[in-house]
Amino acid sequence: MKMNEVCEKAQKPTIELVKMYLKKDDSTKQDSLQKLINEEIFNKEKYETILLTAIVINELYSTNIYNIIQMADHIYSKKDEIHVSIEKGDSKAVELIATGHGIKNSRSAKEMNFYSFATKYCNYFNSKEFPIFDSYVENMLCMYNKKSSFAQFKSEELRKYSKFKEVLQEFINKYQLQSFSLREVDIFLWTYGKELFA
Repeated sequence: MKMNEVCEKAQKPTIELVKMYLKKDDSTKQDSLQKLINEEIFNKEKYETILLTAIVINELYSTNIYNIIQMADHIYSKKDEIHVSIEKGDSKAVELIATGHGIKNSRSAKEMNFYSFATKYCNYFNSKEFPIFDSYVENMLCMYNKKSSFAQFKSEELRKYSKFKEVLQEFINKYQLQSFSLREVDIFLWTYGKELFA
């Protein structure tokens, strides 16, 4: 479906609409795995925890990292800086994970930027401060901005994590969704976006 068609079809994000789409979301299994990784079994300082977390995220979210061991090695090599940044809610954690890993694009031999994966990894360890970026959420924010101009941004700017969080907060403020967490609004945008843009 084209952006203009989605704009016409999309409902105004109200508290009732967000609640309705949160009920449709099936993230309870993912939340259980997240709890297991965070609290019950693993120690995020251990290489095995980092590797298993990366594998789980790569599989659950289909992030298509073909060399997940190299990504785990990269995260482990910067684990102290990354995990301190995650605990503080510092957006720099996303950049530290997304780049510098050395995984190349087979077509251009350029290092790939695993921005979406990085947001998901950070979310696993601090879901309150790290909403997940993906193409559905990006499309929904752009579509609602086209509809009601709630923030000043271009689509590509959402790939800078601090800007993404800022735009998400402006979306929450515009539609008076402060009773929901960043994670809940993120889930709403993803679930509704999957339906609208499928």
